[in-house]
Parts: sequence; structure tokens; C-alpha cells
Amino acid sequence: MNDIGWELLNKKDKENIINGIIEGKAFSGPLHIEIHPTDRCTTSCFFCSTRWRRKKDELSLNTISSISKEMKEMGVRSFLLSGGGEPLAHKEKEKILEELGKSKAHMFGVTTNGVGLNKNVREILIGLKCQQVIVSINCSNERTYSEMMQVGPKVFHYVLENVKKLIEERKNNLPKVIFQFLVYKKNYNSIVEMYNLAKEVGVDRIIFNGLSFLKEELKMKKEETEEMISYFKQILKVDEYRKILGIYSFEQDIGEYILKIEREIGNERSKRNILKKILEFILKNKEYSLKEKLKHRKEMKVRKKEKYYLDKILDPCIRPWYCLTIRSDGAVPVCCVRQHILMGNIYENSIKEIWEGEKFIEYRKQMREVILLGKRYKEKKDLISNACILSSKGFSSCPFRSFYYRRDFPFMEKLENIIGKFES
Repeated sequence: MNDIGWELLNKKDKENIINGIIEGKAFSGPLHIEIHPTDRCTTSCFFCSTRWRRKKDELSLNTISSISKEMKEMGVRSFLLSGGGEPLAHKEKEKILEELGKSKAHMFGVTTNGVGLNKNVREILIGLKCQQVIVSINCSNERTYSEMMQVGPKVFHYVLENVKKLIEERKNNLPKVIFQFLVYKKNYNSIVEMYNLAKEVGVDRIIFNGLSFLKEELKMKKEETEEMISYFKQILKVDEYRKILGIYSFEQDIGEYILKIEREIGNERSKRNILKKILEFILKNKEYSLKEKLKHRKEMKVRKKEKYYLDKILDPCIRPWYCLTIRSDGAVPVCCVRQHILMGNIYENSIKEIWEGEKFIEYRKQMREVILLGKRYKEKKDLISNACILSSKGFSSCPFRSFYYRRDFPFMEKLENIIGKFES
């Protein structure tokens, strides 16, 4: 989950990425496309980071049709709808979903505020076998929701009903439904309530994140951060990543705090003898079936292995060989974070022309230097930021750099064989 279509790649796709890094070329791709259908939104979140570039742009149905056809021709494996604005605020949302379904690319997911999850949209998402729906619910009650999203309190309950209906109507447990809570100074004291709400609604997973570019008066003080961490500790000790997918923050680096909690939980477990562990496994958390407990046990082993690999191997950005983003104004930014650097526009060139064009060639050249020189890379160039550089870790590194492939351990090992091992 949350691998933005990586699991759909075959052996040849991955070989093309590795060889492409070595030679600085694109032998395939893009394999995944993120599409921002519209700049419109159905809420007015005070923290929105894309307000600066909103002009109420919208990709027309004809444009979406052209994108879909080209995706099919280029062998795109998956796509994601995001924003920008609210993807399900598009005036013809049902039709664009159906049109993108014709591309034969797998619909990995949609990130939404949930307002547009009406019956027709839900039916189409289920029919397309959409992998996941991330709903930015952000708060645990109508009062804080209304303040944060700047809408009437009834919207909170409307979104909850949409989500409950999606969970009830879905087939084969798809799409997976994820609640995202954006935690900041004014709502961190309801973290436990957020967790309980997600469990009550019946979502599959939970992501806790933070806000960025906050005004000084909205930034958390040290004692507030420590209190927030105590709430995260409280729910992690109960959940142990059964529902919780991750805890992050764009406001401040809380990585060490979370690692400390994980170590404490692990140390407490390791002190128990075998008999006690077996009894706890059977008798504790009775709300979960034996099958779910075994699945969780397997998941914890994978998490442990993932941490081992991330400690052992540098995790480069391979975006210029894997995916691209198309905004609602047709622009193709260098990446999902640095939206101000543009690689082209689909109203001027085809996706293929942009992907194989001069700017992407230069982007691959620069990222190739970052990867092949490893920690020896020093010079920051125009298409590369400090967050892209492999020596950057934790809060200084890009949070989206490797999350989609980091559980593909054989691929990680192949990356290890080339990072810092070649002269650029």
C-alpha cells in the first residue's frame, strides 16, 4: 500500500530503470503518472500550499482523453489523481474517471477531501479496481474540521458518510481506504480521538502528517511537541502499526521521537518469555482475528527489514526514470514538490515529447550524477535541490524520495551496487 504503482512493474521495467540510471537514459516510461485534473476545490483550507498558483484551471475531457490514449500507447502501468485542487471537484469527474479507465493503466488511487465521493464516483472507483483512496479528514470533530477546512460543520458528517458507504459498497476489499490527519498546534490534543474515529469508521489505514509553511504563531512550542509525542506514544502502544501506516511532520523533525517509541515497544516485548508472548498473541487484542494477527506479525517483520535496508543503503530519487506529474494547467513540473520548475506543457507537446525532451534528458543527467557519485556528490545544480542529495537524511531529505520502492528489497540491493560505485 502507498507504493504508487510500483508493485505493477515487471522485471524488465526495473532493469530499464537501473540501466537507465547507469547510462543516463530513459529506456521506458513514464511508468506512473500523477494527474491533477483541476485547480477547483470544495473546501478552503487555511493551510493549502497550492493557493499561490491556483487560477481555476481544469483539464478538459478532450485533454484527459488525449492523455489516456497516450498513456495506453506508452505502456503506462498506473496513475494517481491528486492536486493541485481537489481532484473530485472536476465538473466532469465521472467522465474523466471513465476516460482514464480506457488507458488500461491501473488506477492506483486518488487523494481527496471526500466531498466528491458520491454514489456514481464510488461505483466507478470500485469498477476500475482502484487500489486506494486517501481521504484528508484532518480532524476528529466537526468544530476543528470546520475551522481548519473553512466550511460548514455539516460537511464533516457528509464526508464521513461518503467514506462509510464506500467501505460498505467496495468489492474484494478494494479500494483500501486511508484516513489522513494533518496535525498541528490547534488539533494535536485530539490525536487519540482521531485514531478512535478512524477505527470507528472502519478505514484500513491511518496516516498522521503535519502542516508546512506555517505562520510563527501557529508553530508548536517544545512543550506542545512533547505533549503531541505522548499522544502518539499512547496510540502506537495499542496499535503497533496495525492501522497506522506512518507518522510524519512537515513542520518539524519528529523522526527520532517516533523511533524512540518504537524501540521502547520493542524492548518491552523482548523482555517477555516465550510462553507469555504466545499467550499475549492469542489473548490480547481480541478484536483482531488470528489471521489478522499473523498478517500483522508479518508486517512488523517487513518494517524491521525496511529499516535495516534504509540504514544500510542510500535511497536515491529515481523519479526521472519512473514517473511524471501533469498539472491542471497542462504544466509538467520537475517533481511533485518543486512545482515552480517546469519541464514542459502538454498543451504544447505530447507526453512522449516531454519525457524524451531536452529538459528531462538534463534532469536524468543531473540525478545520475547524484546517484553514481553517492556521498561524493557536492554540487547542487538547477534541477537538483539539497533534498535530492543522498547525503541528506531525515528532515533535510525529500519525504517522497523512495517511499514507493523501499520495500522492494531485491531492487534496493541492485541500487546499492551502483550508488557511488561509478564515475559520472
